[in-house]
Amino acid sequence: MRSLATRNPGFDSSNLLVFGLRPGTSGYTEESLPNFYLQLEQRLAATPGVQHAALALMRPMNQEGWWEDFREVGKSKTYPTTINGVTPSYLNIFSGQLKAGRNFTMADMAPNAPKVAILSEDLAKSMSPNRSALGLRIHQLGGPNSKIEPVEVVGIAPAIAFNSMKDRPMVVW
Repeated sequence: MRSLATRNPGFDSSNLLVFGLRPGTSGYTEESLPNFYLQLEQRLAATPGVQHAALALMRPMNQEGWWEDFREVGKSKTYPTTINGVTPSYLNIFSGQLKAGRNFTMADMAPNAPKVAILSEDLAKSMSPNRSALGLRIHQLGGPNSKIEPVEVVGIAPAIAFNSMKDRPMVVW
């Protein structure tokens, strides 16, 4: 327990409030959720005393996570990763300064925007050990009839304790 309590998760956990919610149980429909989440993040950020607010599909230290295999387009080697959909503020809070590239923007969240991803530093080094992973086109593996589109890597973030204090899995945001 002492080891876990003193281990650095890779982000500043002081003055941090993390919570989950399920707006669908309150009557929000799939069509109304994007606007609900946008307004929620804006209202949280405007709350007195709040320095930063961000939303994520999976909150930190959520034991379950969402796991998928990824690979670079045209390559056969796969990488088991955990995936998290996040708003642009998220990585500023949990990863601090990116190691390379750029962060997400609100424009990246537009329905018809090109799909982009940020990789954890360990995943970027594994996928591209001899050159920068920026600009790589990667895709999530699916079944034989999968229509999952490739995404472009636009940023590299420090590895953080995403699912638990014991593990730092490779992450695609």
